[in-house]
Amino acid sequence: MKRIRILATSDVHGTILPTQYSNGLSVHIGLARLKTLIDSLRDDHTLLVDNGDAIQGSPLTRHHYHFHADEINPMTKAMKEMHYDFIGLGNHDFNYGQKALQIHLTHVESPCLCANVKKENVPIGLSYAIKEIDGIQLAFFSLVTSYTPTWESQEHIEGLEFIDAYESAKKIVEYLKKFEQPDYIICLYHGGFERDLSNGSLLEEDRGENQGYRILKEIPGIDVMISGHQHRSLSGKLFNTVYTQTSDKGKELALIDIYPENHHIESHILPNDMLADEKMIQLVEKEEKETQTWLDTVVGHSKVDLTISDTFQARLKKAPLVTFINRIQQETTGAQLSSSSIYDGAVGFQNKITMRDIVSTYIYDNTLVVKKITGAQLKDYLEQCASYWTLKGNNIEVSQNFIYPKKMHYNYDMVEGIDYTIDLRKPIGERITQLIYHGKDVQKDNEFTIALNNYRAAGGGNFDMLKEAPIIQNNGIDFADLVSSYLEKHPEIDFVPEDNIHLVK
Repeated sequence: MKRIRILATSDVHGTILPTQYSNGLSVHIGLARLKTLIDSLRDDHTLLVDNGDAIQGSPLTRHHYHFHADEINPMTKAMKEMHYDFIGLGNHDFNYGQKALQIHLTHVESPCLCANVKKENVPIGLSYAIKEIDGIQLAFFSLVTSYTPTWESQEHIEGLEFIDAYESAKKIVEYLKKFEQPDYIICLYHGGFERDLSNGSLLEEDRGENQGYRILKEIPGIDVMISGHQHRSLSGKLFNTVYTQTSDKGKELALIDIYPENHHIESHILPNDMLADEKMIQLVEKEEKETQTWLDTVVGHSKVDLTISDTFQARLKKAPLVTFINRIQQETTGAQLSSSSIYDGAVGFQNKITMRDIVSTYIYDNTLVVKKITGAQLKDYLEQCASYWTLKGNNIEVSQNFIYPKKMHYNYDMVEGIDYTIDLRKPIGERITQLIYHGKDVQKDNEFTIALNNYRAAGGGNFDMLKEAPIIQNNGIDFADLVSSYLEKHPEIDFVPEDNIHLVK
């Protein structure tokens, strides 16, 4: 039986080599391993596509951006070697600005599809493309989550218009059905599913970040949706549309087989368990060597234990690392308050602090912002953070809302400069029972300056109370530069950690 195959990657996040940068261990991730798997599955009836979030997310691409921004990204080289038929864009592909993105798109030598981002009313990628295999026409179009401007630095997306993904999908599908009449319509959507795929219940506040469920339910005619963004491992069929979603960093590959003779479509998620392609490794050998040298650079020392061995405990008891980062942000900006979080996989800092410690602890290229907030906004902010915890019997656990459908531990912030109590016995929204600044209860109309990352400052994580607050400073310093610059001035760290967050159960 005639078969057409689509192989799809998504959310690779600059991961090429099968190496865990925090400890050097070999793991089943990256394009070098994926290439071996893809080559074993590819034939003349196979198409390879990528669904975005490609050029940002690893120490390799971070080093490139900071030291060789005008040159071709190593991820671009790797993707060129893969010979993608089409590539889409993800929200993180805008993290390094439009110039870096354009260098990538110019040199990757694969057509870029992007229907819902426009500049001067012109899509920055093709609205759609038709591929014919053995007389079968397949129409591809791509969408990026229209929530991107909420998180991204405005200088990186200046002049760009992000159009609602659902509305864009509706128009394109209607156009394709009326004028192109392809045999199959394939949607690359760098967004996920806002509802439970089994029962349709809402999994998150419906703000437009993820619209996959609505698109499939209300827009007939999409045969395949290759989704992303949530880093979930999904494969199935919903409302007559076959869907896939892979995890991040090249851990998995999506495979879709189309059988035109009986109109049957199958989808599978394959683990990345092949040996790495040697040519791919050699392709980025120079950049990787430079990156490893940079990562091993000692930038300071600490007399305080700033390591993270258990991220749950580090959040529960506010690890000294959090105090350290918040103090850096306060001293750098002069802000009265500061907030930071701990990401999954964070290792913290050894006695000898290296760049490897820094970039392994804070994986995103967020920048530092100072905002002015009221006492009322501060309390609302802390109440939302407090919803991270739940009680199960007498045990404190993480709320499922921060685990499923996507792990969002980065949305639990710990704020320095105030003392506050979280009473987990009380309902969500009423848990902050004490809020004290310099020995006095915080009043609703009090005003504070607070240092935080640009993602949170823009309301990322559904923190609308912060989005509305005015910006006082926006110096564009990212975390790695922030910490390394601080350590240049303070090469030896010594302080007494403060226990300013009190959990009551």
